[in-house]
Amino acid sequence: MYRRVRYTFSHGHLVHTSLIEALTSSHSVAIHPRTAQLPRTFLVETQPKSLVIETFLLPDIVFTTGSRGAAIISVGGYKFLKQRTTNCKTRWWCGTNVHKGCTAVLFTIGDEIVKIRNEHNHPPPQKL
Repeated sequence: MYRRVRYTFSHGHLVHTSLIEALTSSHSVAIHPRTAQLPRTFLVETQPKSLVIETFLLPDIVFTTGSRGAAIISVGGYKFLKQRTTNCKTRWWCGTNVHKGCTAVLFTIGDEIVKIRNEHNHPPPQKL
């Protein structure tokens, strides 16, 4: 993987910090063969960061609608109501949020849950 590093000269001195970091780091830097001139762009080889993926199972997930047609997601007996949609991501909050101040939320893209904070401060309601 390569990234471009720009530099500028001011009175014969390097002033761009990313170039200084690139030259002093352990990365290999491709420099122009003539030592009198440096290229305007360096290619710096970097290692990609490791990716950690957490997987977990959620209890019964049901997508449904309420009596007035509002979308509802039921997760393990708790109901989540749509709060807002930004671009393609939708934020859902616990249905008892207003009454008990529950901070449980989940996020969906389309019909896929991409993030969930399923920590409630109350037991699941008896009836959905």
